[in-house]
Amino acid sequence: MSKVNLMKREGYSIGDAAVDGLLNGVIAGVAMAVYMLLMLLINNVPLGEIFSYFSSTTSSPVAGTLLHLAVSGIYGVVFGLAFAYLAKRRGGPSLTWLALIAGLVYSAILWFIASTIVLSIGSISPPDLSGAHLFIAHLFYGLILGILSLRSNARTE
Repeated sequence: MSKVNLMKREGYSIGDAAVDGLLNGVIAGVAMAVYMLLMLLINNVPLGEIFSYFSSTTSSPVAGTLLHLAVSGIYGVVFGLAFAYLAKRRGGPSLTWLALIAGLVYSAILWFIASTIVLSIGSISPPDLSGAHLFIAHLFYGLILGILSLRSNARTE
């Protein structure tokens, strides 16, 4: 049976951190989208309209979904690289708290950017989703991203 060690991972390169960040970002983006999907379904928004909100250039649900996942992946790469750097400098049990707090802070920053800059450019946000739910969805993204990044930076013995 393998034991997960939360210390510095040997041989973990920048490329590994970027790829892990991309995958972790997409997975966290899916979790965020599921939360938003559930909140919109509660508000009786038709399924076909839900993911078309993520694209300002088309009303295609597929294009909107893919755009959301692409952006989630890119943000995941940025977080993955930053967290790998922090994890290399710190280790041990405090790394768990660092992952959770860093993920939540990062997602709050992303929410601020999304709500002030991105959403003011175009109507990308679902009108049936309150600002509070959008904030919670971003925090959910950051929490999942932090947990997945912690696992990516752990090594097995």
